[in-house]
Amino acid sequence: MRNKISLSRITSIFVGVVFVLSASGKASDIESFANNLMIYGHRSFIFLAPFITGFEFFLGLCLILGVNLQLYAKTSFLLTLLFTIVFAFGLIYQNVNDCACFGSWIKFSPIVTFFKNGLILILLYYTWKDNIYQKSNPIKLLASIFIGLATFFINAYEITQFYKANTIFVGDNIYQTTLGKYVKDNNQIILLFDPHCSHCQNIVPKLSNSKMSVLGLYANYYDGKEISDFKNKFKPTFPINSVNTDLILSITKSYPLLIRTENSKVVTISNE
Repeated sequence: MRNKISLSRITSIFVGVVFVLSASGKASDIESFANNLMIYGHRSFIFLAPFITGFEFFLGLCLILGVNLQLYAKTSFLLTLLFTIVFAFGLIYQNVNDCACFGSWIKFSPIVTFFKNGLILILLYYTWKDNIYQKSNPIKLLASIFIGLATFFINAYEITQFYKANTIFVGDNIYQTTLGKYVKDNNQIILLFDPHCSHCQNIVPKLSNSKMSVLGLYANYYDGKEISDFKNKFKPTFPINSVNTDLILSITKSYPLLIRTENSKVVTISNE
């Protein structure tokens, strides 16, 4: 019996670590995760982001600390099942290819996502059924609640500021946004960049070889020599234009930002 109980604790700790890492990845770049949620159909879905990260942290810590494993393994099982169903819906109907399970840290293909979730479901089911008579530990439970709530409130504040400051969201018609007058193609990748940003510089060759139309936009406080040096050194094959600095800052303060459109609709917004 001791070996059986020991195995269930190993499975609970393993899945708990996965949950905590998953929540950490999302929380570390909550804006990117929120943008991913909008792909499922509505901009208001971004407000689910802090609830998800906070709840995942709470459940992960409960599993690691062994807090009422029957209850929280069952809850984690149902949450993972729900996430799997929602991702399947997004994959079929909304062309969602990235589950954002670990935020921007790791990207999984749909097949790997379903395999991972299936394995987690099996481990959680075993943990749930093997800990029927376990009692809760109030101190460990309170610690898990505190960290989960702290994560929620921090991310909720960040999302609120993000929503107030942002002017472009997934699902918007690009021509009806502040970038509308600059866009010339219904299907396009729009790169907002800083010519001195190393990540921006590194992404130029990849975008230059893209089969999609690409448009580069930069803030107009850079002088002509800076842009000329950028073009000569990195040789973008796509057009780059200056736009009002305040307009750029109303969209993002971190670079590069890639906005991809399909049939005039914003389908993804990501920092890559």
